[in-house]
Amino acid sequence: ILQLKFVGTPWAAGTVFIDNLYFYKESAASTFDDGLLLNGDFQAGSDSWIVGVDDNAPAPVVTASGNTYYSVSVANAGNPWEVNVSQKVEIVDGKTYTLTFDAWSNVNRDIIAGIGLSADPWSNDAKTVSINTSRQTYSVTVSAVGWGAPNARVLFDLGAAAGDVNIDEVSLFEGNGNMVVNGNFENGATPWIVGVDDNAPANVVNTNGNNHYYVNVAAAGNPWEVNM
Repeated sequence: ILQLKFVGTPWAAGTVFIDNLYFYKESAASTFDDGLLLNGDFQAGSDSWIVGVDDNAPAPVVTASGNTYYSVSVANAGNPWEVNVSQKVEIVDGKTYTLTFDAWSNVNRDIIAGIGLSADPWSNDAKTVSINTSRQTYSVTVSAVGWGAPNARVLFDLGAAAGDVNIDEVSLFEGNGNMVVNGNFENGATPWIVGVDDNAPANVVNTNGNNHYYVNVAAAGNPWEVNM
């Protein structure tokens, strides 16, 4: 903003009084769904996010262009867990979860993202994710096998490589994030059908060893006349 300008007409006489000026942008309602987590978009600052497993150590956040997100700079590479951000959440033994988040850095580097216990024996399932200088959305599927706790956690271990790490819009959902069966058609048409007829399997072909759905629409008509 260069100026807030009030311009009068040159021929108008008299005195003008101006008071109580406001200039702001109306905040848009957030539609972000963080699933099982709290404050996954960090718009409430550090709320619910901690360093390691210390409930009294709020995670560092920054605000830029009206958006708040987690941000840390790792000066030197060390053990992955030496730089960490976590949120405690119940993880149920035997359940599979999908962890989704946005991340970016000032360099190309790896981070570790997943779920785990917040106390000994520190059981976890975490994946290595490669991030870069472009903000992107990442997703990992993780499972609790033989462990779980009401105060387990979502974890990001960041200390194994040098460079900045920025994280935003973290969500955790139960399940593997995919409710569709045979989405790659490698099992043929099952359970894909024409329209809603359970006895009319969709047309699946194989090209160069890859199964996929195929149809040739000869003439345009109503959208639903060709459906799967």
